Amino acid sequence: MKKHLFTIVFLLMLSIFLVACEDDTPPIESELELTRITISLTDNSMIDYGSEFNVLSGVSAVGDDAVNYTSQITYTSTASISATHMLDTTVSGVFTIQYTVTVGSIVGQRTRTVTVKEETVVVEKPEWAGFNMTVENRATDATITYSATPALWWNNNAQLPVPDFDATKETVQFVFTGVAGHEYLFKVEGPNGVFKEQPILADGTEQTVNVSLASLTEAQRDTLNLIVFFVKTLDASGSVVVKDWTYGEPVVIEDPEWTGYGMTAVDTETDVTLTYTATPANWWENNAQLPVVNFNGAETSIEFTFTGVNTHEYLFKIEGPGGVNVEQPIIADGTEQTVTLNLSALTEVQRNSFNLIIVFVKTVGAAGTVTIKDWVYGEPTVPPIPTWTGYGMTAVESETDVTLTYANTPANWWESNAQLPVIGFDGTQTSIKFTFTGVDTHEYLFKIEGPGGVNVEQPIIADGTEQTVTLDLSGLTKEQRDSFNKIVFFVKTLAASGTVVVKDWMYGEPTTPVDQTWTGYGMTAVDTATDVTLTYTATPANWWENNAQSPVVNFDGTQTSIKFTFTGVATHEYLFKIEGPGGVNVEQPIVADGNEQTVTLNLSTLSEAQRSSFNLVIIFVKTVGAAGTVTVKDWVYGEPIAPSDPVWMGYGMTVVETETEVTITYTATPTNWWENNARLAVLDFDGTKTSIVFTFTGVSGHEILFKIEQQGQPNFVEQSVVATGSQQVFTLNISSLTLSQRELLNLIVVFCKTPGAAGSVVITNVQYS
Repeated sequence: MKKHLFTIVFLLMLSIFLVACEDDTPPIESELELTRITISLTDNSMIDYGSEFNVLSGVSAVGDDAVNYTSQITYTSTASISATHMLDTTVSGVFTIQYTVTVGSIVGQRTRTVTVKEETVVVEKPEWAGFNMTVENRATDATITYSATPALWWNNNAQLPVPDFDATKETVQFVFTGVAGHEYLFKVEGPNGVFKEQPILADGTEQTVNVSLASLTEAQRDTLNLIVFFVKTLDASGSVVVKDWTYGEPVVIEDPEWTGYGMTAVDTETDVTLTYTATPANWWENNAQLPVVNFNGAETSIEFTFTGVNTHEYLFKIEGPGGVNVEQPIIADGTEQTVTLNLSALTEVQRNSFNLIIVFVKTVGAAGTVTIKDWVYGEPTVPPIPTWTGYGMTAVESETDVTLTYANTPANWWESNAQLPVIGFDGTQTSIKFTFTGVDTHEYLFKIEGPGGVNVEQPIIADGTEQTVTLDLSGLTKEQRDSFNKIVFFVKTLAASGTVVVKDWMYGEPTTPVDQTWTGYGMTAVDTATDVTLTYTATPANWWENNAQSPVVNFDGTQTSIKFTFTGVATHEYLFKIEGPGGVNVEQPIVADGNEQTVTLNLSTLSEAQRSSFNLVIIFVKTVGAAGTVTVKDWVYGEPIAPSDPVWMGYGMTVVETETEVTITYTATPTNWWENNARLAVLDFDGTKTSIVFTFTGVSGHEILFKIEQQGQPNFVEQSVVATGSQQVFTLNISSLTLSQRELLNLIVVFCKTPGAAGSVVITNVQYS
């Protein structure tokens, strides 16, 4: 018994010992073998344009051995990705990203496709801008308010840019509510004189007016880019609400109607009656115009039958774009008469371009009525001998010469002149010659010109005997000389009265280029062999209207600067400028210190072709009220220089620029507020940008207008904003222009639209986006 008990106890103790020994032994781990790596990612394959996207965000890698390999992920992509793994989302499209993890011989890969959405461009609706009118723009219409419409009613208007006109449309429709009895004019226009307009008399209710474009070609309609609204009722005041314009239904081409400018025009089915009062000395500013539809260029004359006031002189003219025109004066005898415009001197292509007839009254102070029947094509004609026309002068022609009579030549002497058309100029000729007899000591200027600013001019002082003056054309190309189409004669001696007899011009002897001379406009210019002395008195507020100019011959476009050495009056500010056709120019202001100074114009921001086109140097005095003399040596090419940032220029405003901001100060803003502005040249505008952001601080309540344009062309966007007195950010949306139009933008302009206002606007940033 004891023996059995002992055995049992022994076995129990042994089992406890064995269990204790098993618990103290480490377990045997079984190792998993790596055979595959799995890459996981979140599904966000559609990415917004311009958003932030990290290509590693949400991407992980885990092996079948339960190890996390995320930190070892690498990638390649068809997209551009930064060093911080940010995808370039400013480029839209479909891109692939291949992720890879390599551990020893085991490689895990996964390819994803991401799509960067197209940029969402919000195209803001163009807005009306008022010129001597106020405009309140709303979502679907605009209220245009006008007061005391002047006799020159066309100077007051409201304008609306037209983006991407659909040239297949032949009608534009306006729905408006105006003041009963007030006459309005709606006009659609483009560059080079392409336009259509329609007058309508308001009845105080909502009305619809259609402007028919059917007489324009599709190519012409494709250029339409501006709507203009006028009030024709003189002294009228009121408001008109104009709804958003729409394309209208095709309409039957109706006969065009006459529009009077400083005249009234009453149309019937067969004629028009034009009434005029107190014809001004600048008679050409008052006229009546009739659009011409589909002129037949095979015809070589047109005829007008009219009845005018006995002894009143009228001028009939037909014209097209680019300065193509023919005109004919005639003195009325009080009975029905016929006047013929001989078009045979022009080519058929030029005649095909005719799109406007204009009638003027040339008798200064005249008042009366002329009735003109519908014009007709005339009999075939042969080219006529061109005739002189006087503007502020009288011209009496004989078979061999013309007698020009002038009285009290104004300070703006260039506004009075006599003009002679030039037909078929022979571009192989390098000079032309005038023989004349003028008044002793009177200074005259002879000029020949063509389209695009091509011209040569020569001043001469008369000695009372027969003299000869030669215009040297050798500095121009044959193509430029071929384009000559007009001779112009001026009297430069202020307050002068007298008569000059000019014989028919003729080609001169072949010449070689000579130094060009300076001509003063509101200044006197005295040339020597090495310099010019410019004398100025009482520089006006519109200082840019007074200047001195010298032609530039065969400018070397490889040069990137030109240099002027001058001595001016201490503290007087001068502006040196070089320019070419199409608005190409560079200018530089400088304040004189009374000593000899040098000013350099940096041309490096222009292309060689633009520099090669330079044909004129101009000097201005910017100090208002200043009088004095500046001597300028002949300009020379300067050292090659790198492009520099353009600077702001003030016109009727003062501009102070620092490295971080520009302060534009204005005083007593005139009614014609657009004549005062500040400008900044734009270099190589990036047409992919669709807006310009201005950061500015202005005077509370003052209306500021921001504009970007292609200088000299109707390619622009403008928008006004009322200043709050604190810093504002204003965006000028230019997405209504095409990419090619934006590429041509080269000037920013800032205006104050509040008449009588004085203050400053500070612009701290201009950014394209």
